[in-house]
Amino acid sequence: MIKGNYMTDIITTILLWINLIVFLAYIPLVCYLDIRYREIHPGLWLPMVCICSPIFISMLLMGFYPWYSTLFSIVMIVIFKAAMHYKYIAGADFLFLSLISLFWVVTPVGWVHGLMQIQFYIYLIFTSLITAVCLLGINYYKGHRLDVITMMGDYRRGIPYMVPISAAFLMSVAMG
Repeated sequence: MIKGNYMTDIITTILLWINLIVFLAYIPLVCYLDIRYREIHPGLWLPMVCICSPIFISMLLMGFYPWYSTLFSIVMIVIFKAAMHYKYIAGADFLFLSLISLFWVVTPVGWVHGLMQIQFYIYLIFTSLITAVCLLGINYYKGHRLDVITMMGDYRRGIPYMVPISAAFLMSVAMG
């Protein structure tokens, strides 16, 4: 970030708040669609991309996002693509995770900008483990007696991963 320029600080803060508001507006919608229909049309992400892309580019040009943050985002997108290829996540999960990885590098709420990007992934692992344990409990309660790994990933309509992704995002906003 460019130090000492008050106007640049105001502009970057406003841009970060716009990003945050866009993501927060999407969370209830994508969670509802994922739980209810288990499918999210790819065109739904277009407004987010149209709003957040210019913000991302302007933040890069102002020097607010360091090059290693962008590189880390690209590496994470490649990892998410591999997870989608091996059917661990679906298309909408990949798109949302990729958009978070690319556009949610810095939060206007927290104070530790360098760690924020890594914290989201820590929270994502945490919320995914909670989801797996809940599925294990649900399957055990229903009387399924398969191996533990199968029961942690078995849900009749598929696991709505937008919920743990959104929870991890909200935790990264609330806790830095």
